[in-house]
Amino acid sequence: MKRVMGIVGLLVLGICLKPAILRADDTGTWHPFGALDYLGIGNSKQTAQETLNSMCSGLSSCGYSANVYGGYGARAGIFYGDNSGIQWGGSIGYLYGGPDVSAKGNISMSPTGAFADTITNNTLRLLAEAKKSFKINSDWRFNLGAGLGWAMDAENDNYSSSGSLASLGSGTATSNFGWATWEISPGFEYHHTQIGLRYVGFARGGFNPWNTFGAFLGYEF
Repeated sequence: MKRVMGIVGLLVLGICLKPAILRADDTGTWHPFGALDYLGIGNSKQTAQETLNSMCSGLSSCGYSANVYGGYGARAGIFYGDNSGIQWGGSIGYLYGGPDVSAKGNISMSPTGAFADTITNNTLRLLAEAKKSFKINSDWRFNLGAGLGWAMDAENDNYSSSGSLASLGSGTATSNFGWATWEISPGFEYHHTQIGLRYVGFARGGFNPWNTFGAFLGYEF
């Protein structure tokens, strides 16, 4: 995580030290942007609960429930604008969560057993981005953006078990994954400040894909 935050920090520092390329309404120039992102739980709640229910399949007394949380983070990037109103560029972003899962439950037997598992995700996203701007008036624009790239996820798994399920063990484990990721981002811009929605997808390899809605607040220099 420290390495990811260091990379994002260097990008932000570079933006601050490059005033010559600023101004989002200049054409034929490169200009930086940044945004804060929030992603909701999307379809991950249903997926997590279905997985837990399958664990209880065939057992007469078994109950597990999952709490699922969204993700939040930030990104920094750069766009190149031309006279067509279309901008091309890329970004690097960090996302904490998405989806994070905390699952607890028990199986009633003799003796009773319990198992708990908390999963935390830290994700680095590299995106090629494009955006088309439509002028509403002298102050407002409507933007339609899209991105396609790669997500690298470090997943931390903290689990514990007791009673008749103690053989499942207790401890922590870390797994690293890489998935394709994409997004569509409609939004509005007022004097370079941007706010809008995101529809985001993660392929997630052999796991169920994660598709979710989110929101962002950003600024384009």
